[in-house]
Amino acid sequence: KDNSNSWVHICREGFENLRKLQLKLKPFRTRQYINVITREDILSVTVFSREELANHLGISLTLMKKIFRNVGIEYWPYRRLQGIRRRMQKLEQEISEGCHRRVYGKEDFSTRTMKKMQALNKEYYSAVSTVHQHSA
Repeated sequence: KDNSNSWVHICREGFENLRKLQLKLKPFRTRQYINVITREDILSVTVFSREELANHLGISLTLMKKIFRNVGIEYWPYRRLQGIRRRMQKLEQEISEGCHRRVYGKEDFSTRTMKKMQALNKEYYSAVSTVHQHSA
């Protein structure tokens, strides 16, 4: 995975997955969504809050929660993942503002921040995969 602009990549991927999900659901009535949407569909759009996701799909929050339960998702990890994305964004801002800094006696600034970004990427995808484990 490319570590430059990771949170931007994650958000872009979430919007692309939302568009794919909307296209998948187009031929169905909203009451049929509960039988059509899979766990993978839901976990591919974790960049949205439950409310945003329901709104984008044109369904009520209650139906969204029923879909979560139907695919085995007990909780929605949006807030946890959003916190990780914010830390990624902050770190990327630090990288762009201070890429020429050097602290003597320690690793180069860019090397340290890239290691931090890799750790955040790992934490993010681990949090998403944890939803799979708790829900299985």
